[in-house]
Amino acid sequence: MITVSQDTEAHLYYEVDWTEWLASRGYSVGDIQGFTWSVPTGTVTVTYMSRDGAKARAWIKDAVRGEKTKVTCRIAMPAPDPSAPEVSDDYSFYLFGGTS
Repeated sequence: MITVSQDTEAHLYYEVDWTEWLASRGYSVGDIQGFTWSVPTGTVTVTYMSRDGAKARAWIKDAVRGEKTKVTCRIAMPAPDPSAPEVSDDYSFYLFGGTS
């Protein structure tokens, strides 16, 4: 899992591009049911989320100085068969609060 550094005073966006993931599983952008972003309670603040095709974006602020926070983007897709469960996958990274 990668770690990215963010200044504690910064307000930045992060993007996960699911294009290759979709193609490798036979899905298209139109099949996407949704994206969710999650962070542990009481850590960083996700201020805004958006979607542009297969790209999910989250704007994050309030990085905690000297601490790593796990950030996760989840994609949700329809089941490949009506009797199967919904398909989902996560992409996670750590956000490290650097100095301001």
